[in-house]
Amino acid sequence: MNETTAIAAIIIGLVLSFFGFKIQKLVIIFAWFVLGFNLGNELLPHVLSDKTIITVISLVIGLLLGSLGYKLEKLALFIAVTYLVFKSVGSYLPSVSDPNLALLIKAGVSLLAGALSVLLIKPILIGVTSIAGVTIIKDYISVFVSLSASTLNIGALILIIIGILYQLKTT
Repeated sequence: MNETTAIAAIIIGLVLSFFGFKIQKLVIIFAWFVLGFNLGNELLPHVLSDKTIITVISLVIGLLLGSLGYKLEKLALFIAVTYLVFKSVGSYLPSVSDPNLALLIKAGVSLLAGALSVLLIKPILIGVTSIAGVTIIKDYISVFVSLSASTLNIGALILIIIGILYQLKTT
């Protein structure tokens, strides 16, 4: 992983952590784009072999889902929050030896967060964007510093709390 990618990812993580609610439409569009792009990259290799065509079609799927997410905001919010929580929550759950149980827990927590986000848009979106932003930072900070897992988790928790409090105070 190169330093330029890590810096960009950390900046995106900080923006999400501290300004996620203010840029909620952008977050929804981005989450739907990433979801569409990832779906394309996962499913298309089963029917196509040309990597360039797969990438182009995946980009188109991402763009289509991103614009759909913009149009259907509440549904998009539900799916975006569910997706962001699903991608982020695994590193915060205690170790579960059964992978099916771990998947079930992640799915349950994600769906609950998605449903609550529609009912309680502001606090849930603030919490999810802060957690997602810090998760991105956690994934890329190792390019610059070496930290133990416990130190990294404590730092992440502190940054999540600061991000949530900052967003609650400024929105």
